Amino acid sequence: MILIEVSQVTRQFGEHRVLRDVSFEAPAGAVTGFVGPNGAGKTTLLRIVAGLDQPDGGRIIIDGTPLPRGAARTNLGVLLDAGWVHPSRTAHDHLTALALMQEVPLSRVDEVLELTGLHAVSKRRAGKFSLGMKQRLGIAAALLTNPGNVVLDEPVNGLDPDGVTWVRNLVRMLSADGAAVLMSSHLLSEMAQTADRVVVIGKGEIISQATMSEFTQLANPSTLVSTTDPTVLSEACRRAGATVDVTEKGLLRISLESEAIGEIALTAGVALTHMEQETVSLEKRFQELTAEHVEYHGGLIAARREES
Repeated sequence: MILIEVSQVTRQFGEHRVLRDVSFEAPAGAVTGFVGPNGAGKTTLLRIVAGLDQPDGGRIIIDGTPLPRGAARTNLGVLLDAGWVHPSRTAHDHLTALALMQEVPLSRVDEVLELTGLHAVSKRRAGKFSLGMKQRLGIAAALLTNPGNVVLDEPVNGLDPDGVTWVRNLVRMLSADGAAVLMSSHLLSEMAQTADRVVVIGKGEIISQATMSEFTQLANPSTLVSTTDPTVLSEACRRAGATVDVTEKGLLRISLESEAIGEIALTAGVALTHMEQETVSLEKRFQELTAEHVEYHGGLIAARREES
């Protein structure tokens, strides 16, 4: 099984413990979102996964094989710093050099340039690239070996809306092909559209890990409904023991599963025109979970919140 596994990883700098027994998996065929406040330890952990830093304890397991200290990461493509490229080297030459070092067929260079949309500017020096173009070049380098596991740290940073959509489609394509994709991002709205699973870290500890649907599900699930006769449906659902209220958008919020509501509506003789499970946004859930793990707060905003 192709996957990335982090097992009880710890890392300490002086007296500061950056990571505390961090454990989670990025399974094959899925996009795992890795999120947390600034200073939570995300980049340190990803550098350890990539083999650039060594943990003080714990281990990294790739494709079921524990990697010894200092071992090379085979079948792992990584983007950590898109600026890591000589400014006078062209995109094509940069990827060619990487291909030669990794014994990758040179035909693969043109393939990843085409995949990342850089083929037309492949002869341009990287120092002339915009931040978004550098991101694309970094992703091209990460995919050069056609790896089964991919780690991307803030891959949409600097990209325009079209580029953000492209990254979303790319990682979905990679996961559909069976790759394990581990991706960090501060754009939670984008992560909500991209990730299958979410791992939340705060102050060096895993706070939560779950599927996206589990993560955004309410503790007391309700169903949002619109109907041709709200009054009749509301009364029927209340007789069945449910609580019913009306949202700001005029939908009925009913504390029942959709199947039960459908049966009640059928018996009551009213038509349902819309029905969906109520969820909480990824951003809101993230803020709830990390409220005690944020190291830096804006004083003015915090003060105004207290006043209100």
